Formats: sequence, structure tokens, C-alpha cells
Amino acid sequence: MDGREAFDSFANLVRGRVEPVYAGDVEDAARLAGLYASLSARDLIHVVVMRRLNVTRVVSADQGFDAVSELQRLDPSNLSEWQVHVGA
Repeated sequence: MDGREAFDSFANLVRGRVEPVYAGDVEDAARLAGLYASLSARDLIHVVVMRRLNVTRVVSADQGFDAVSELQRLDPSNLSEWQVHVGA
């Protein structure tokens, strides 16, 4: 699969699944910053939105998510290992 095919596949997968970020999410992310110093502000926003939505899996090459015990990071380079479990 080339880059364009991967992008198109991902875009189809997330279509209709993009969630808003609320002011409370930003405040919660700021509170988490001390617990997860290795995570960027953007990653912290992802974590709090995921928590709000009760989402426990994230597809990311960013190993910083491994620090968040309630999340399971699915490495995109290992797609064949996990895609059947998430309907990708």
C-alpha cells in the first residue's frame, strides 16, 4: 500500500468519527500534564477526549501513549497484528 492509499484508507476509517474538544477537555489536559510529563499538549488532549468517550485504544506510533495505563496503543507498523480486532 502506498502513502496515498494509506491516507485514503485512514480517511475512510475516521469519517464521521471526529470529536469536538471542549473547554473542560483543555482544563483536564492541563491537570494531567504533571502526571504525564512526556506527553505533548496535543497528546494530553487526545487522552482526555478518549477518556470522555470511553475509548481505550489509540492507533499511534507515539510511544508516549504507553505511559497511560488505561490506553492500549496500537502501533501502525504492526497493522497485521491488530487490525482484525478493531475492524480496520
